[in-house]
Amino acid sequence: MNTLSTLQNNPLLMALASAVLNPNLRTLLIYDAPYDGLRQIASYLDAIIRSLEHERKIVTTQLGSTEHDDTLWGYIPLPARGKDAQQQIEFKPLLFSQQQSAAHQQLLLIPNLAQISLAVARAGIMLMGTNVAHLERNEQSERWQPQQYWIAACAQDAIGSVSSHLVDRFVLRLRWNDASFATDHQTHIQYLQQRLAHNPSATDLSPADLAQIQAVVKLIKEAQQHHPQATPEMMESLLDYFAEEIPAARLFHRHEITLARYAVTVAQIAGADSVDEQHIADAARLMGISKPELEDDDTSEPAIKQESSTPAKKPEATGENKSNSAIQEPGATQATREKKEQVSAEVQETIITPLLQSVLAPENPYLEESAPILHEEDALRLPWRHSPLGRADHGEIVGIEQGASVHDIAIISTLLHAALFSKQRQSKDEATENTTGIRIRITPEDLHHYRRAPAPEQMLLLLLDYTSLKRCNWQEALLPYLSWAYTRRASISIVKVGAQDAHDELQAEVVNTRNVLAPLLDRTLEASTGRATPLAHGMQLALQTVQRNLQHGRNTVQHVQLIVISDGRGNIPLQASINKRVSTPVTREGIADALKIAQEIRALKHIESVLLNPQPTHYAHLPIALADALGATIMPIPPYTVEIEVS
Repeated sequence: MNTLSTLQNNPLLMALASAVLNPNLRTLLIYDAPYDGLRQIASYLDAIIRSLEHERKIVTTQLGSTEHDDTLWGYIPLPARGKDAQQQIEFKPLLFSQQQSAAHQQLLLIPNLAQISLAVARAGIMLMGTNVAHLERNEQSERWQPQQYWIAACAQDAIGSVSSHLVDRFVLRLRWNDASFATDHQTHIQYLQQRLAHNPSATDLSPADLAQIQAVVKLIKEAQQHHPQATPEMMESLLDYFAEEIPAARLFHRHEITLARYAVTVAQIAGADSVDEQHIADAARLMGISKPELEDDDTSEPAIKQESSTPAKKPEATGENKSNSAIQEPGATQATREKKEQVSAEVQETIITPLLQSVLAPENPYLEESAPILHEEDALRLPWRHSPLGRADHGEIVGIEQGASVHDIAIISTLLHAALFSKQRQSKDEATENTTGIRIRITPEDLHHYRRAPAPEQMLLLLLDYTSLKRCNWQEALLPYLSWAYTRRASISIVKVGAQDAHDELQAEVVNTRNVLAPLLDRTLEASTGRATPLAHGMQLALQTVQRNLQHGRNTVQHVQLIVISDGRGNIPLQASINKRVSTPVTREGIADALKIAQEIRALKHIESVLLNPQPTHYAHLPIALADALGATIMPIPPYTVEIEVS
């Protein structure tokens, strides 16, 4: 198989080549890609760019969850001390700046898109796909043209936790397929032996990789001489791949624009002078886009077009036909044909490495349109604090901003800003004095304070007795409180009592989640019923959780909403749960221990308790007694109703 046909049938190679040729296709998202695989793909792209541009280097930077605005956009450093130290204070540009863009190209690698910091997400939305970047920070005003490649990985089941605005910036989508490594076990072993023998580093490339890259570079150099034209007929054919009605999750035509740009790049690599339907079909196949099914089955013409756009089962024959048709089409010149035939003859036997086999076109490239939303409504904005008296200075520091408040002052930033105007603010007497240090006069305009990530001020504490949920509609009764936790962005702790998956059936467990959207919450609520009911131990864990969040350390929780779903029939004494064994016959000790601890919870402040009563048939007074001990409002849970249709 020659290089051109290999490129046309390999989604990863075509995506990397297209990114080099078209600046608008330089954002790539690979579903389920492991970290090592992502680094190898970055090494592939790095080698291609270095082979094309020898005079300008490319720098790879990894982005994750620890970056903040100062490490991305720059900051003002503290001046060095000493007699010979320069006292001039200047802004220090970092990753995203005019100086960095002019010095080299940037390859930005994101191993897990669902775990990046808010600063990285905001920067990505600002810089991806833009022609001009603006920076207004620390009295600096810059404008430059970004020279960046973005490659990210994200699990398919986690795509809903990423802001749709950020996911939409990745125009090309691929997926990782681990099963491809097992298709040819012997080839994979030989490939690994070559890597270990020649390049010990996991990110270095083997001789087979380098040979493949050099062949691709030759095609890219030839493609840079062609500029295919897009025709109105091409745009009409392109729209056939998209439904007439735009989904509610997609408000713009970014997908159609991406397919058009990709089709132009495919035609450019093929050496064509214009874009035809075959180029559009190849681009759609490489992107994982298929035409929507037609309602009318009488017409045979659409079926023929769809069949021609799908890849054949034998890539050798299909690749030769596609390469020959691309080279010998009427739009290509005789010189272009001769050059491409020469390039193909040099690399007749192209080695497809396991990395190229493991990256495929996705079945559905735009998963965010159908994935459940797991992120907050304003995922790119810090939430408003609901309590004006909340301890806002206890959250994680994510940046610094200017303000006249003296609360939570960023001392270094305040001093640096005041030092900028130290000479202008000196009096004549101070200027003539021979002093070894610097006298800094601070004004209200110099004050800076920390910008912190919001710490939860509200907490939902749910004690769930799984042994009492069989005959009541508890999910519907719990839903209003989960909605309250979502709107207040409250943290959630669940005390599991009597769950089948407990580590010890004589003990309760505590599960903490960040918010309502955490997948762990669904798995916790769906746990099965166990055999024992350590209600007293569950009440003890609830008491400890409330005390730890309201009274200990630097916590910011101002209010706890306690929801108890239980029938009150605790059959495990507290001492038995602590010892992890039942030594004596059990009567009412478990119930008495639970009521005693409930009275201790009642004595705490800033807690509101609600007991959802399953209304058991036997011992119906126990839930009422537990609610009285807690001082809780009791709400009945309606039983399940079964509707029977009589015909």
